[in-house]
Amino acid sequence: MGPQLGYPIPKSMFPDLDPTLVHFAGGGQTPVPDVVAPTIAAFLTRKAGGQPAYREHWELVARARRRTAALMHCAMDDVGFLGSASDGIARTVNAVEWRAGDNAVIASDDYASGRAALESLGRRSVTLRRVNAPHGAGREDALLDACDGRTRLLYVSQVNPFSGRRMDVAALHRVLAPRGTIVLNDATHAVGALPVRAAEADVTVASTYKFLCASFMGILAFGTERARALRPAGAGWYSETADGASRFEYGNVPHLDVVILDAVLEWHARGDEDARARHLLAVANALEQVLENRGLVAFSRDGDTGSHNVCVAGKNVKEIADGLEAQGVRVWYDHGRMRLSAQVFNAREDIDAFDAALGTVLHSTDGKERRP
Repeated sequence: MGPQLGYPIPKSMFPDLDPTLVHFAGGGQTPVPDVVAPTIAAFLTRKAGGQPAYREHWELVARARRRTAALMHCAMDDVGFLGSASDGIARTVNAVEWRAGDNAVIASDDYASGRAALESLGRRSVTLRRVNAPHGAGREDALLDACDGRTRLLYVSQVNPFSGRRMDVAALHRVLAPRGTIVLNDATHAVGALPVRAAEADVTVASTYKFLCASFMGILAFGTERARALRPAGAGWYSETADGASRFEYGNVPHLDVVILDAVLEWHARGDEDARARHLLAVANALEQVLENRGLVAFSRDGDTGSHNVCVAGKNVKEIADGLEAQGVRVWYDHGRMRLSAQVFNAREDIDAFDAALGTVLHSTDGKERRP
């Protein structure tokens, strides 16, 4: 293990990060740290190594599984590796024994893969309840109010990808667990930034290419006995004899992505999880203050609902996002809102550069946004 990490992490540890730009686009994808390149080279060597090296692939999968379990605060057998979080969502949804007349619940602004997987249940006469939940106070209550005795599954993002709102997944699970409702937590925008505990939901899925700073794959983690009892709808040569969450891996895992994840998890473990979260939230709070000072209002971040993602919606937001990119500030724009994501390497000078660039852009667009 290398030297301990402090926050912010030096940008020099990200060799492909353009030093002339300011990067707040981590909610879309993040750069990878310098520990990844040697990992890729070693993988290519093993790929030419025949059967002995193939066994080494699986030894590294086991190590990555242990490290992921530590990250998710769960047992190693509760961790599965898939192609994407969307894959994990679909496999979980299809593992539930649905009956005609059952329903599932999701917030209307939650992630598209959750909606798509649940909408596909219509052919089984299962209803999807899409809830227009508020972005601020009362969001959890709105989701719970939509659940009843026939609700088999609630899909929720720990950090909402549209608004950046942090959800109290554990509170939702405490209410729904006695009813037998499965809580499926999509932690894609939380893992690597905020603590994620598998036991706070039945099933947790996450992508690894955002705040974990790894490549493109998915994690699936079980948190309860109800989840461990699920059996996937599909099967393959590997899943036939697998235990735990590995049952959801039908064949080879994405080995290159897994060894990249393994290296990044070892790197993350050199820092303190709580210190990382404090740093990211402090940067996000500073970004929100810049927006407020410039007359822009982010989605509600009151109390414990704020995350490292700061989001703004409004009629001129696309022009503002494009203008910031032109000024050398990377942000993420889609679905009618701009998202600024604090990252482990962001420092005070990045916030100041964003402030200056935003001032220039607003002067040229004369845009004054208000939260819808």
